[in-house]
Amino acid sequence: MKTISIGVLSFILGAVIAGMIGFKMFIGLAQMGILTEMNAHSVSLDMISEGNVSELKKSNCFVLKVALENYAQFEDSFWAIDNARGTPEMTQEFLSKVKVQVKNSELCKNT
Repeated sequence: MKTISIGVLSFILGAVIAGMIGFKMFIGLAQMGILTEMNAHSVSLDMISEGNVSELKKSNCFVLKVALENYAQFEDSFWAIDNARGTPEMTQEFLSKVKVQVKNSELCKNT
């Protein structure tokens, strides 16, 4: 009986510790995502304030093209989620919008 209770307590303690580590990693990923978004907008504002609007257009088109390629690689993975932007429909709608912007936008065609 003592061995079973020690085993159960060890399992529970291990699950709690693993859960705390996982939650810390989740929060860290969320923070990195927020900081990445802030950096993108900060750089955009810097470029606009310096009058480098054409460079900003080129940069945004390039980043979106590469991001679409990278997302496509992850999309086929077993571990991928289909509701990265709320619901699967919202995610697909957003991806379609970005694809149209990159392929058909006059801004990206001229860069």
